[in-house]
Amino acid sequence: MPSTSTKSIDSISNLQKSRDENKAVKDAEKLHHANGHSNVSYSYSLLGYVEAVAQNFTIDTSRAKTNKHIVSICASKLGMHEYPDGRDDGNACDIYWQNNINHDIRSIIKNPQCKINKFPGMSDLSKKISLTRAISSMRRLFPDEYTFYPSSWFIPAQLDAFIKHCNKFAKSPNNSVSFENNKNWYIVKPDDGAQGTGIYLIQKPEQIRKPETCQLIQEYITDPYLLKDNLKFDFRIYAVIKSINPLSIYVAREELNL
Repeated sequence: MPSTSTKSIDSISNLQKSRDENKAVKDAEKLHHANGHSNVSYSYSLLGYVEAVAQNFTIDTSRAKTNKHIVSICASKLGMHEYPDGRDDGNACDIYWQNNINHDIRSIIKNPQCKINKFPGMSDLSKKISLTRAISSMRRLFPDEYTFYPSSWFIPAQLDAFIKHCNKFAKSPNNSVSFENNKNWYIVKPDDGAQGTGIYLIQKPEQIRKPETCQLIQEYITDPYLLKDNLKFDFRIYAVIKSINPLSIYVAREELNL
């Protein structure tokens, strides 16, 4: 009896997978016909699902920059036709791979059926000040759900507010430690920095380096969870955002690096 039940579950699972794959292939056909590819031939049984979808797709990598090498390799393995210098025959490509989304993206991609690899506005979330603004807005709307983010100030715009915070803490009747000897630490990060470059710790506003430049100041966690030798770490999780509204994200199960 258990074996019959297992077979039934496997059959249902395979049927659902087959339906999903067929739907994706049909969507790909629609995309090609919309872009003027009327004579598209797929060898589903030989190439498999992914290869069948990718065959005869065109991709523009002229603005891929540092991603260009790996994208070209993937496009070649999938059987896509690559245009490394852009397309000049008047036809649109199916996919445009961009390093950054430019303001003139609509003039570049004229066919609404074309796909690009980034959502407009995503690059803003990779900058610390823009991300903090967004989270601060969400915190005002949903205060109980956004308590995980530390108190933050972005300078130079909020430098005065940070100074007032420090002064208020120093004069608090509940604080018996003098401002000069306090144990509060703050972490300062450059707005567009990455990989730990330019990050430093301070205890008072006078220690801020180049206060005229865009930086983010955050309360440093008093007892952070560290690795051996007091080293910090992060989880690098790879994901692909399929849709913003409704939100749909594919998260890689493998390649979880520390």
